[in-house]
Amino acid sequence: MEKNIQHAIRESKIDSVFNRNAVKLGTSIKDEDIMPFMEAYRPTFEQVQSWNTYDLYLYIQQSYESFTAKRE
Repeated sequence: MEKNIQHAIRESKIDSVFNRNAVKLGTSIKDEDIMPFMEAYRPTFEQVQSWNTYDLYLYIQQSYESFTAKRE
């Protein structure tokens, strides 16, 4: 049970940082591409733990460039 609680806490932390609003602010992504992008580029708990706002948006922009390049 403790493992499940810790897992939920970690996932919640990721969700609080890497969310639709952050992705929309950091890119020109279309609404229909947000979920596929977020699923493909979801960061780890270890990543988001050390990020500040700049790090988050840099990650989103770099990931979005990769996402769009793969679609071309």
